[in-house]
Amino acid sequence: MIISDGINKTEKYDETQEYFFSCRAMFRWLYEKGILKKISFLYKEEKDNICFALDTDDLILYKNQMENSGVRGSAVACNRIFGKGGYKTSPSIYSGAVSLTWTMMDYRDINGCVTKSWELLDEKYLTNDSLSVISAIREKHGAKAAVKAIWDLYDDGKLSHEVSIDESYAGRQCEDLWEAACAWHKDGLGVNYNFCKDSGKDESAIYLMHFNNEKEDMDIDTETFEPYEIDFSNKDWQSELITKMYLFLLKNVYAV
Repeated sequence: MIISDGINKTEKYDETQEYFFSCRAMFRWLYEKGILKKISFLYKEEKDNICFALDTDDLILYKNQMENSGVRGSAVACNRIFGKGGYKTSPSIYSGAVSLTWTMMDYRDINGCVTKSWELLDEKYLTNDSLSVISAIREKHGAKAAVKAIWDLYDDGKLSHEVSIDESYAGRQCEDLWEAACAWHKDGLGVNYNFCKDSGKDESAIYLMHFNNEKEDMDIDTETFEPYEIDFSNKDWQSELITKMYLFLLKNVYAV
């Protein structure tokens, strides 16, 4: 089972919510023993907060230590973490991973219909378009790859970007500007946004880029692209452009 979760180093145990807080207490014990960082395939520590992702198969070696740790609620926590004793947490409907330190139940607006959604804490902040890509990655590569992609969508992941245009381009009728915006993935792929207006008709698109080792530069793949028109009237146009570039990039990184 893949767990993607987070804890606070100093949070006190609360017996009124035994399930959630026993898992938090156990993860904090694993952190204090140096085990959590050792076995996590993704790990981030900032002040009192820790985010991590791990495969419970990598925790099996420490199961006896966990059961005898003296952590309050250790039996409950171990049953939840290892899916034993009838305690098996259903995985996210998107990534296929689980969070154990808080409820995964949420509500999501899908095409105007608000419905219950079972998802990771990190997924609650992602758009439906983003989650459709995450689902495709999980279906092809598994939950571990899907969680890595989710982490990439946040600021400290493997993705970076640069936007060179601004609102002054909104009224332009004839323009053909390459590198109006770019995004890169640390594994070698990138995307190039071509802002293109032909007599007022929008022909803008996001193009894939590959790193050329001989030139030590990026080559544009003009055969692999996705049309995208910026709506400058939307105050969030820049963040939406970045998200579109990131999603197009992840689709190609994971070939979905």
